[in-house]
Amino acid sequence: MGHYQEARQSLQEAAEIRPADVRVHLALAEVYEKLGERAHAESALRRVISLAPSNTIAQINLGIVLIEQRRYNDAVKVLEKASIADGANPRLWSALGRAQLELGNTAAAEKNLRLALERDATNPYAHNNLGVLYQRLGRSEEAREEFRSALSLQPDLDVARQNLESVGGAFVD
Repeated sequence: MGHYQEARQSLQEAAEIRPADVRVHLALAEVYEKLGERAHAESALRRVISLAPSNTIAQINLGIVLIEQRRYNDAVKVLEKASIADGANPRLWSALGRAQLELGNTAAAEKNLRLALERDATNPYAHNNLGVLYQRLGRSEEAREEFRSALSLQPDLDVARQNLESVGGAFVD
């Protein structure tokens, strides 16, 4: 964490010197996120969006920060706006699917998680979230397959391992 704290200090100073530099604010948001300072990350990302309204990376990252803050409706709004400008980004569809899943909108969540996986089949988080969706729908075998896919892509993804165990599955690498 010491390196991130040093980076935060340097980037905060850079932001004061170059307040309109989008790259500085994006980097600062990333450091805030790594330090678990989500309110600061949100603020830095909103600053980027105010400076560069078409910056879809900032919009997607803001949506993810809002999901981590459990502000799912806000996340959906931000991510849907980003989808207009960058419909090809798999992180966007994965995050939007996750937010919709948390809101209980299973049809939209499934559609968007599948879009994420069509664009990037190697996204372990999209596989895990699709598994959660299937689990909630009582489709245990499909859930197990998605959790196993997530773990084959990222064996240390503990949440996928726990989810797999909760549906009576095991993972062998």
